[in-house]
Amino acid sequence: MIKIQHDWDSFYSTWKLLVDSLTWTSYLENYNQLRLVLGRYPRALSYVEEQWLNKHKEMFVSAWIDKSLNFGNNTSNRVESQHAKLKLFMKYKKYSLDQFLGCIDQIVQSQVTEINASFGRSTIYRYHQHNLSILTSLWGHVSKEALDLIVKELLRLDDLEFDYSTCGCRLRSSCGLPCACILSTYLNSGEYIPLDSIDIFWRTLNVSWSEPVENEDIQCDEELHRFKEKFNEQSNIVKKSLLRKLLDIVNPSKTVINEPAIKKNPRGRPSLKKQQKKKHVDPKSQDPGKRSSSCRFFEIDPNMQPRRHSSFTQTSRAHNLIPDLNEEPPRHSSFMSQTSTWYDSSMGQLSRTLNLRRQIPKVFHPYIVSLQDVKADGNCGFRSVALGLGLTEDHWPRIRSDLVGELESRQQQYRYIFGTIGYNEIYSTVRFAGEWMEMPDTGLVIASTYNKVVVNLSDDGGSTTSFPLWSSPPQSNSHEFIVTAHVDGGHYIRVVLREGFPLPLTHPLWITYKSNIASG
Repeated sequence: MIKIQHDWDSFYSTWKLLVDSLTWTSYLENYNQLRLVLGRYPRALSYVEEQWLNKHKEMFVSAWIDKSLNFGNNTSNRVESQHAKLKLFMKYKKYSLDQFLGCIDQIVQSQVTEINASFGRSTIYRYHQHNLSILTSLWGHVSKEALDLIVKELLRLDDLEFDYSTCGCRLRSSCGLPCACILSTYLNSGEYIPLDSIDIFWRTLNVSWSEPVENEDIQCDEELHRFKEKFNEQSNIVKKSLLRKLLDIVNPSKTVINEPAIKKNPRGRPSLKKQQKKKHVDPKSQDPGKRSSSCRFFEIDPNMQPRRHSSFTQTSRAHNLIPDLNEEPPRHSSFMSQTSTWYDSSMGQLSRTLNLRRQIPKVFHPYIVSLQDVKADGNCGFRSVALGLGLTEDHWPRIRSDLVGELESRQQQYRYIFGTIGYNEIYSTVRFAGEWMEMPDTGLVIASTYNKVVVNLSDDGGSTTSFPLWSSPPQSNSHEFIVTAHVDGGHYIRVVLREGFPLPLTHPLWITYKSNIASG
């Protein structure tokens, strides 16, 4: 009917506006605009009105369908895509009933795998756009897609033309999520979005069937008995971690997690008297013979930007300050120059170390033995793993090669665990030099390749523990751990922790897909 491309583009954009109309008023405005666009095509206009708008507009126009819960599903495209996928699984034209059901079973299994992978990402990952204080109580308990919708709704509040009277409450009525007018109430009061305000659809992060929670006498005997059975099956490492978590729950006063320190004077600029006192320098302190190293240490600006990616390992440059007794002592100025050079380098390394330490969750601070920084060239994650295995960081090509071999030798199993898309992403990041390591999923491959427990620490995306998938977990031994930390937004370092440190959350895919040998 419409053969001119420009007219077709105009019709398509206007039709999309009509379908997305939020109110009856906006629907009428967009409908009149559609009539103008199709003024030259009366047959097309008649077809649209008689076959679609007059009969079925309540089934696809947002002004009607968004009055009830639909969770964003307002088309049949998903059904059609699964029909096309079924055709791909059916290699021949003629299939018996059992073969046909086998193809359907394969599709369902692939869907379950993708769903479990998405649930795992929603539980473990914390994306940058979700680092808003109002979302604190939702992290790890709500689907990533729900958080994306809430963030998009929050952006409406920044629109200068936004009016609370025209909110429409579309997100609340159609998706079961707080709309803009409700979010503004939480923002003004400084409250977090309560978990109960999110529909159970978005809070369901597993595919197992469960009984609905009712107002009844809740007991824990069955759960405790099941916990005891699982506890007795675990290795000593996991047992210590579980006992520590129970102690934190039963006796919070014994936990190693402390309340954050409160800044006593967070506002205002220093008074003139304090500024003059800070600028005043004692002449005696300029004498290098009377000036102690501790005084020099506390004169460093704590806000100074450290040199990035410097190694934490202390060098032996300090030995250059020990004079040779057979040589003439250096002049005062040259000695101070040499001291200043070493001092600046040492303080730069110290400042870098403190910066890295601040990016590690505080619960692990009492257990940190050392931090080892590596070269930031896109291979930093594999360099950190090499250090964790007792190698040098220059052995990162060997780590990549070993992981590629593991992924290729168990390709079918890993595709089942991560899904086809997830497997391809992990394989490409491991296969090609310079590609960043993706944690925590790659941690499962590392743990299974070297039969080690892989712990990844992150103060942004959440810390995880990955056990081997195909072999029994190693017993309690500090040499059986590979601990890395995600810092600076995209860099990995190696962390050495003393024995007895708390294990982070176990990777959900390991819990779901571990082999019988790994369970024992």
